[in-house]
Amino acid sequence: MDNTKPGTMKNNLRITRHVIKPEDNHPFIFIGIVTTEADYRLSVFINKLLGISFKHSGELTDDDNPENPGFSVFSTSPLTYSLISNKKSGNFLIRKLKNIDFFLVLHDKSKTEKPDVIAATLRKNPDITAVFIFNSQEIRDKNTFLLLQ
Repeated sequence: MDNTKPGTMKNNLRITRHVIKPEDNHPFIFIGIVTTEADYRLSVFINKLLGISFKHSGELTDDDNPENPGFSVFSTSPLTYSLISNKKSGNFLIRKLKNIDFFLVLHDKSKTEKPDVIAATLRKNPDITAVFIFNSQEIRDKNTFLLLQ
């Protein structure tokens, strides 16, 4: 016999707690790129298109999930843009965006072009299939904050 009132939760339901990291509170814009090109070739294309200088800066790993491989990262110095791979060995950095191959993160709004101008410039390259603009607050994935590292 159920002693709870209609519309109330039972006492034996599990409570799921989510830890909100401080980085989650700072919205940022990033661009999704769909291409079949390798990361180093795409970085060269973007260098030419945007007049910047990407350098390989290592790999991004998710400390909460050590089984995931590292995702390649190219960044400018000083940190204005980052190009981060979304796919490696069948794994995804941001699973909800598994159709996106790379993310171009705009770190310093004052030193970057507007996202729509950057997206239009990237679309000029025939090796880039599609370009999308995303707001971090609209993407509900625990790894979105990793793009800022």
